[in-house]
Amino acid sequence: MNMSIKAQGIHAYEWGICKTTGLALIYSGIFLVLFIFANVFRARVPALSNVLTVSSLAEMAGSLLGILVLVYAVFSFIYCIFTIVKNPVYSVLTLFILGMLFMYSSGCFVSSSLLPSGIRSVGAYLPTAGFFRLAGQIIKGTVGAAGILINVLWIFIFQAIAALAMRIRRNA
Repeated sequence: MNMSIKAQGIHAYEWGICKTTGLALIYSGIFLVLFIFANVFRARVPALSNVLTVSSLAEMAGSLLGILVLVYAVFSFIYCIFTIVKNPVYSVLTLFILGMLFMYSSGCFVSSSLLPSGIRSVGAYLPTAGFFRLAGQIIKGTVGAAGILINVLWIFIFQAIAALAMRIRRNA
Protein backbone atom coordinates (compact mmCIF):
# COMPACT_ATOMS: atom_id res chain seq x y z
CA MET A 1 0.00 0.00 0.00
CA ASN A 2 1.30 3.44 -0.84
CA MET A 3 2.73 5.32 2.15
CA SER A 4 0.91 8.54 1.25
CA ILE A 5 -2.42 6.73 1.41
CA LYS A 6 -1.52 5.26 4.79
CA ALA A 7 -0.46 8.71 5.99
CA GLN A 8 -3.84 10.09 4.94
CA GLY A 9 -5.56 7.62 7.25
CA ILE A 10 -6.99 5.34 4.58
CA HIS A 11 -6.90 1.80 5.93
CA ALA A 12 -6.66 -1.55 4.17
CA TYR A 13 -10.42 -2.13 4.06
CA GLU A 14 -11.15 1.24 2.44
CA TRP A 15 -8.24 0.74 0.03
CA GLY A 16 -9.71 -2.59 -1.12
CA ILE A 17 -13.21 -1.18 -1.45
CA CYS A 18 -11.92 1.69 -3.60
CA LYS A 19 -9.89 -0.57 -5.90
CA THR A 20 -12.71 -3.04 -6.31
CA THR A 21 -15.33 -0.33 -6.81
CA GLY A 22 -13.34 1.29 -9.60
CA LEU A 23 -12.96 -1.93 -11.56
CA ALA A 24 -16.49 -3.09 -10.83
CA LEU A 25 -18.01 0.18 -12.05
CA ILE A 26 -16.09 0.06 -15.33
CA TYR A 27 -16.98 -3.56 -16.07
CA SER A 28 -20.55 -3.18 -14.81
CA GLY A 29 -21.02 -0.29 -17.23
CA ILE A 30 -19.83 -2.45 -20.10
CA PHE A 31 -22.08 -5.36 -19.10
CA LEU A 32 -25.06 -3.07 -18.50
CA VAL A 33 -24.79 -1.61 -21.99
CA LEU A 34 -24.45 -5.08 -23.52
CA PHE A 35 -27.40 -6.38 -21.50
CA ILE A 36 -29.64 -3.48 -22.53
CA PHE A 37 -28.51 -3.84 -26.15
CA ALA A 38 -29.25 -7.58 -26.11
CA ASN A 39 -32.71 -7.01 -24.62
CA VAL A 40 -33.59 -4.28 -27.08
CA PHE A 41 -32.60 -6.34 -30.11
CA ARG A 42 -33.66 -9.78 -28.92
CA ALA A 43 -36.76 -9.76 -31.13
CA ARG A 44 -34.52 -9.64 -34.20
CA VAL A 45 -32.19 -12.39 -32.95
CA PRO A 46 -34.05 -15.64 -32.27
CA ALA A 47 -31.18 -17.14 -30.26
CA LEU A 48 -31.44 -14.27 -27.73
CA SER A 49 -35.22 -14.34 -27.51
CA ASN A 50 -35.10 -17.95 -26.34
CA VAL A 51 -32.63 -17.17 -23.53
CA LEU A 52 -33.42 -13.68 -22.26
CA THR A 53 -36.83 -13.41 -20.65
CA VAL A 54 -36.70 -9.90 -19.18
CA SER A 55 -40.01 -8.40 -20.21
CA SER A 56 -40.85 -5.47 -17.93
CA LEU A 57 -39.12 -2.34 -16.72
CA ALA A 58 -39.08 -3.67 -13.13
CA GLU A 59 -37.41 -6.90 -14.24
CA MET A 60 -34.88 -4.86 -16.23
CA ALA A 61 -34.08 -2.70 -13.19
CA GLY A 62 -33.66 -5.79 -11.02
CA SER A 63 -31.37 -7.37 -13.61
CA LEU A 64 -29.28 -4.21 -13.88
CA LEU A 65 -28.88 -4.11 -10.09
CA GLY A 66 -28.01 -7.80 -10.18
CA ILE A 67 -25.28 -7.17 -12.77
CA LEU A 68 -23.75 -4.47 -10.59
CA VAL A 69 -23.73 -6.69 -7.48
CA LEU A 70 -22.51 -9.76 -9.37
CA VAL A 71 -19.60 -7.96 -11.00
CA TYR A 72 -18.66 -6.38 -7.67
CA ALA A 73 -18.75 -9.76 -5.91
CA VAL A 74 -16.61 -11.44 -8.57
CA PHE A 75 -14.05 -8.63 -8.46
CA SER A 76 -13.99 -8.82 -4.67
CA PHE A 77 -13.16 -12.52 -4.96
CA ILE A 78 -10.38 -11.79 -7.46
CA TYR A 79 -9.03 -8.92 -5.34
CA CYS A 80 -9.02 -11.15 -2.26
CA ILE A 81 -6.96 -13.83 -4.03
CA PHE A 82 -4.51 -11.29 -5.45
CA THR A 83 -4.09 -9.69 -2.01
CA ILE A 84 -3.47 -12.96 -0.20
CA VAL A 85 -1.10 -14.34 -2.84
CA LYS A 86 1.30 -11.48 -3.56
CA ASN A 87 3.10 -12.98 -6.58
CA PRO A 88 1.05 -12.26 -9.76
CA VAL A 89 1.88 -15.61 -11.38
CA TYR A 90 0.87 -17.58 -8.31
CA SER A 91 -2.20 -15.37 -7.88
CA VAL A 92 -3.44 -16.27 -11.34
CA LEU A 93 -2.75 -19.96 -10.77
CA THR A 94 -4.48 -19.89 -7.39
CA LEU A 95 -7.46 -18.04 -8.85
CA PHE A 96 -7.71 -20.55 -11.70
CA ILE A 97 -7.47 -23.61 -9.48
CA LEU A 98 -9.86 -22.29 -6.81
CA GLY A 99 -12.28 -21.06 -9.47
CA MET A 100 -12.37 -24.44 -11.20
CA LEU A 101 -12.75 -26.35 -7.93
CA PHE A 102 -15.46 -24.01 -6.68
CA MET A 103 -17.38 -24.07 -9.97
CA TYR A 104 -17.20 -27.86 -10.18
CA SER A 105 -18.33 -28.26 -6.57
CA SER A 106 -21.16 -25.77 -7.06
CA GLY A 107 -22.55 -27.67 -10.03
CA CYS A 108 -21.61 -25.12 -12.67
CA PHE A 109 -19.93 -27.64 -15.03
CA VAL A 110 -21.88 -30.76 -14.14
CA SER A 111 -25.35 -30.74 -12.66
CA SER A 112 -25.13 -30.81 -8.88
CA SER A 113 -27.53 -33.76 -8.81
CA LEU A 114 -24.79 -35.85 -10.44
CA LEU A 115 -22.18 -34.91 -7.84
CA PRO A 116 -21.51 -36.94 -4.68
CA SER A 117 -23.60 -35.77 -1.74
CA GLY A 118 -20.57 -34.47 0.21
CA ILE A 119 -19.38 -32.30 -2.66
CA ARG A 120 -22.96 -31.15 -3.36
CA SER A 121 -23.49 -30.05 0.25
CA VAL A 122 -20.19 -28.14 0.35
CA GLY A 123 -20.75 -26.65 -3.11
CA ALA A 124 -24.04 -25.08 -2.07
CA TYR A 125 -22.17 -22.78 0.33
CA LEU A 126 -19.34 -21.71 -1.98
CA PRO A 127 -19.32 -18.22 -3.51
CA THR A 128 -19.63 -19.58 -7.05
CA ALA A 129 -23.03 -21.05 -6.19
CA GLY A 130 -24.27 -17.56 -5.33
CA PHE A 131 -22.58 -16.06 -8.40
CA PHE A 132 -24.19 -18.49 -10.80
CA ARG A 133 -27.59 -18.38 -9.11
CA LEU A 134 -27.60 -14.58 -9.45
CA ALA A 135 -26.41 -14.81 -13.07
CA GLY A 136 -29.34 -17.09 -13.88
CA GLN A 137 -31.74 -14.70 -12.16
CA ILE A 138 -30.31 -11.79 -14.18
CA ILE A 139 -30.92 -13.60 -17.46
CA LYS A 140 -34.45 -14.67 -16.48
CA GLY A 141 -35.36 -11.28 -15.00
CA THR A 142 -36.19 -12.83 -11.62
CA VAL A 143 -33.56 -11.16 -9.45
CA GLY A 144 -34.61 -11.46 -5.83
CA ALA A 145 -33.42 -10.02 -2.56
CA ALA A 146 -31.91 -13.34 -1.47
CA GLY A 147 -29.61 -13.51 -4.51
CA ILE A 148 -28.49 -9.93 -3.98
CA LEU A 149 -27.94 -10.35 -0.22
CA ILE A 150 -25.91 -13.54 -0.58
CA ASN A 151 -23.55 -11.84 -3.01
CA VAL A 152 -23.31 -8.70 -0.85
CA LEU A 153 -22.37 -10.96 2.05
CA TRP A 154 -19.60 -12.49 -0.06
CA ILE A 155 -18.39 -8.99 -0.95
CA PHE A 156 -17.99 -8.13 2.74
CA ILE A 157 -16.29 -11.44 3.48
CA PHE A 158 -13.79 -11.12 0.62
CA GLN A 159 -13.01 -7.49 1.41
CA ALA A 160 -12.48 -8.30 5.09
CA ILE A 161 -10.16 -11.22 4.30
CA ALA A 162 -8.16 -9.06 1.89
CA ALA A 163 -7.88 -6.26 4.46
CA LEU A 164 -6.74 -8.76 7.09
CA ALA A 165 -4.12 -10.19 4.73
CA MET A 166 -2.90 -6.69 3.89
CA ARG A 167 -2.68 -5.77 7.58
CA ILE A 168 -0.80 -8.98 8.45
CA ARG A 169 1.63 -8.39 5.58
CA ARG A 170 2.18 -4.77 6.65
CA ASN A 171 2.85 -5.72 10.31
CA ALA A 172 5.12 -8.66 9.46
